[in-house]
Amino acid sequence: MTAKEFGAHLRELRKARGLTLRELAQLVGVDFSYLSKIESGAVPPPSEKVISRIAVALKTTENELINLAGRIPPDVARTVQNSKTAQRLVRVSNKFREVAQMTTQGLRGLRSSAMVKVAISLFLVVAVSVSLWFASPVSALNIAITTPTSGTIGSSYSFTVDININTSELVPVSDVTVYIYRSGTRSSYQATLAALPLNTGSKTYTNTETGSAGPATVTATANSGWSWAYGYRSATFEGAPSAWGYGYGYGGLSSISYAISWTPPVGWPAGTYLVETQITASSTQFVKTGSSINMTTGGGGGGPTTPTPGTTSVTNVVDTNGKFTQSVTAQSADEKVNITINKDTVGKTSAGAPLSSITVQPMTATPDPPAQANVIGLAYNLGPEGATFSPPITVTFQYDPNDLPAGVDESNLVLAFYDETTGTWITLTDILVDTATNTISGKTSHFTVFSVIAYTRPAAFAVSGLTITPQEVNPGESMSISVAVQNTGDLEGTYNAVLKIDNAVVTTKTVTVAGKHTETVTFSVTAGAAGTYAVDVNGLAGTFTVKATAPPTTPPPTTPPPTTPPPTTPPPTTPPPTTPPPTTPPPTTPVPPPPGISGWLLTVIIILAVVIIGLAVWFIISRRRGTEHHLKT
Repeated sequence: MTAKEFGAHLRELRKARGLTLRELAQLVGVDFSYLSKIESGAVPPPSEKVISRIAVALKTTENELINLAGRIPPDVARTVQNSKTAQRLVRVSNKFREVAQMTTQGLRGLRSSAMVKVAISLFLVVAVSVSLWFASPVSALNIAITTPTSGTIGSSYSFTVDININTSELVPVSDVTVYIYRSGTRSSYQATLAALPLNTGSKTYTNTETGSAGPATVTATANSGWSWAYGYRSATFEGAPSAWGYGYGYGGLSSISYAISWTPPVGWPAGTYLVETQITASSTQFVKTGSSINMTTGGGGGGPTTPTPGTTSVTNVVDTNGKFTQSVTAQSADEKVNITINKDTVGKTSAGAPLSSITVQPMTATPDPPAQANVIGLAYNLGPEGATFSPPITVTFQYDPNDLPAGVDESNLVLAFYDETTGTWITLTDILVDTATNTISGKTSHFTVFSVIAYTRPAAFAVSGLTITPQEVNPGESMSISVAVQNTGDLEGTYNAVLKIDNAVVTTKTVTVAGKHTETVTFSVTAGAAGTYAVDVNGLAGTFTVKATAPPTTPPPTTPPPTTPPPTTPPPTTPPPTTPPPTTPPPTTPVPPPPGISGWLLTVIIILAVVIIGLAVWFIISRRRGTEHHLKT
């Protein structure tokens, strides 16, 4: 292809992308005038490096532009340069030459040497293409995660992630994300390090960027072969499907290493943690999980130690004024009680000193519950005893619905603390019961003994809100009578609502009402005879009225107007034969004009109609005479 043809094709690609010459030149990193000369064909096509950058900017195939420029694509050149491939091609070429020589001996009068050269060239192109097309995908992409076997919650924890491309395949890596999470409770405890650097460099993640899962830093180191490229061959990842497209690893072995340092939040529980690396390659995701890590809480001095279960150290997140520098979650050893302390909360001991640790311990001996109440599950002692918080913090208990006494509704559970001074249980404020997760939360400003309480006071009912709709009806019409039945007790119970009209029982309805709940009971009544009726529903009184129906009225008989007999015509009289008397003609009744049209207007209309008809007749006769005259002449 000539330079002009290459330039014309480049111009079409640029315009198809909606780019000007200056915009494309800026993306490629060349001078605007040089790019203009390429498109006009004044200069030959650019180097392969510039063509590669043009292909990326125009989002087209690099090999297509390289072929148009009359050059061999790099991946084809590398394949041909491969010693094994070259040896196979040489052997096949030699065999082909022998066959060609034998064939040319039988040809007379032809330029056999020229034909052989052309045939060999075509064969080499076909052989290389077939070799590339049928090349089997190889396991080119591998991830190695190196993690220490243990770590400490609240302290910096370091590990490495290595991504290796073990062959000269082109691996389309577009994103690398690392997840660190607690096994079994990933949804609650997971740090996300999204979009790791794809080349040598570093990146810092704040606590917010990791999903409130502690800060982290990542240092990436790529070797010299780690660079962008484009190719047609595929690469597999540990048996996963092959992927195609843009990627790294162009030109041979390549790798990139990530050194990661992460500080897990102080409030996170101890347990088994895992590191997961996820690579996205041409919309295909490859996932690798490293070995488990045993994360413990506490530490110091001679290295990490395992503290008492249910104890959370907060030394590193509380300043000298007792203010929490980050949010903290403390948890009991059995994970049934959680304490959430938001950032900037001030927490102090009973002596006014900053807090150093938080304990959540189940009690072996629970204080007696209130009268007509049960303690659900265990009571927990939150420490240090007497610690205060401003603003209040959130305490969340998990309960077992099977522990509830019969007849107690879950939504009526309360969270309470024990006041040792008065020996009473005091209910927390802002209680939220989640019956889906079987948890109950409340706010507290101090530490002491806490528990879930279910009150068991028997059902007690109160009736209110008698409503009659409508209060005035016609005989045979329906009305509704309703009341509200409230259960003021804690246990579920049944109640009989009795409707009386004029002190006579009409009907009874039985309703079941949960503790601390209200149900509406509605009666439907059909009105009878006219009158005012007294209504009573379990002591609530009211009235309704049935309107009297007025008797039907008979309209007076109507007398038809007298009819006037038609005038009679007297019989004709026979005049004497002599002088007949003059006869008077009968009177003629004028025909009235059509309704809405006056006499003079009707006259004008008739005259105009006659004139128009006359003109039409005259016009027709005139044309006929003119036609006859024309025919005669």
